[in-house]
Amino acid sequence: MNSENGIGKSYTGIDKGHTPVSKILSRKLVWTTPDASIKSAAELMYKEGVSSVVIIDGNTPLGIITDSDLRRVIAEGLDFNLRLEEFLKQKPKSLPTLVTAEGHENLHEVLSKMIEYRIKHTVVMKSGRPVGVVTIGDIAYSLGPFYIHYVISLRKAKDLEEISRIISEFKEGLTEEALEFSKKPEVGRAGYLFETICHVVDTALKTIVKVKGDIPEGLVYAATGSWGRREQFLLTDRDTLAIYKYHEDKSKVKSFIDRLENYLDEVGLPPCRHGYTARNFIFDFDELLRLVEVWGDDPQKFAVNISLLADARVLVGRSEMLESIKERLVNKLYRNRLLLIQS
Repeated sequence: MNSENGIGKSYTGIDKGHTPVSKILSRKLVWTTPDASIKSAAELMYKEGVSSVVIIDGNTPLGIITDSDLRRVIAEGLDFNLRLEEFLKQKPKSLPTLVTAEGHENLHEVLSKMIEYRIKHTVVMKSGRPVGVVTIGDIAYSLGPFYIHYVISLRKAKDLEEISRIISEFKEGLTEEALEFSKKPEVGRAGYLFETICHVVDTALKTIVKVKGDIPEGLVYAATGSWGRREQFLLTDRDTLAIYKYHEDKSKVKSFIDRLENYLDEVGLPPCRHGYTARNFIFDFDELLRLVEVWGDDPQKFAVNISLLADARVLVGRSEMLESIKERLVNKLYRNRLLLIQS
């Protein structure tokens, strides 16, 4: 058989540079023998959905064939029936036949090797045996901002239960980040945490819409308040509003919003405690155009409404609808000499 399980799983810790490379092995080892052909190795790559196959004789890795090698085979017109043992002998001298790393070596060490030899795949060893392959993409993924792991996982989530689990794990990771921040507060670091939260929560919302059905045509669902301004800290709460157009039956639109808000509750994203959510702030587009004229005439009375609209940021739907409403509000306040700063 041509595969074995790797010895590690995806790693999402904070100080990731010193992580042993074995910890980020998440795919099984795909291998073949030296008497196999280039064609069979290519077929194996396709079948297993990987970009490389390790060539092993007994327990000893002799080399590796990658998708880059296959491009060279095509470009140079090499025989696809050529045995891999012979293929390795024909590799350009500038390219190493095989580069390995011990499982205990950290990501910085392995990355240094890959840069030095200008390769994208490294075979990971344990007790003299190959146990997996790490790619330069794997290392980049592991060394990236901690929240990227959650964003990617959310985009792949299939149901609310999975989304809820990822959000729960994200909150734990975020708490660790916040504790690190509290030890050495920095203005830039605070902004990074705010952006992190909003990026993850935005992705969760968009995935929920994808999983539970498309948003109705002509409906805009927007974040507002601290979420809209990208200033949330430790998932305080969510403020939302909705604007709809071309819908004669408001009850259908409201039903969709209620379901969406319920889904957000279910996955662990709490609503605004003061009720500033799309359940209560849902507007017909034409009606809202008229309302902003009223709000602009008495901004003190309608300060909350104006603030929510000014902070609004489209998550799902057409941004032009919201922008045209905002433009109307800005023009009204400007005419009344009430707009001091326009960002």
